[in-house]
Amino acid sequence: MGTWQAWLHGLVAAIIGGGSSAVTAGITVSSIRPDAFNFHAQIVPMFELMGVLFIVNGAMAAFAYLSKSPLPAEAEVVTTVQTASIEPSPSGTGVQSTKVTQTTTEPKKES
Repeated sequence: MGTWQAWLHGLVAAIIGGGSSAVTAGITVSSIRPDAFNFHAQIVPMFELMGVLFIVNGAMAAFAYLSKSPLPAEAEVVTTVQTASIEPSPSGTGVQSTKVTQTTTEPKKES
């Protein structure tokens, strides 16, 4: 997995992990206030609470992840594409060499 894919995977995992606490909160609140939040007659308010908590907790976990792992750094990589040499001629003009390089920007490899 590349650096950007690993970073994005970590961000999505933080959002889902933080938001998953919303399910626990929904179940817990139904045991504390069964008259207002329950699985039978008043399930809509419980799902509304879970949705809001999912967004808030997921955002908090995403912000914590971003503070620890900001965008991955990029490195400049120089690659030799082709090297050509011309053999000396009988007149003795010497060896001529041509080097073609390509510069690209790639994600920095983490070690």
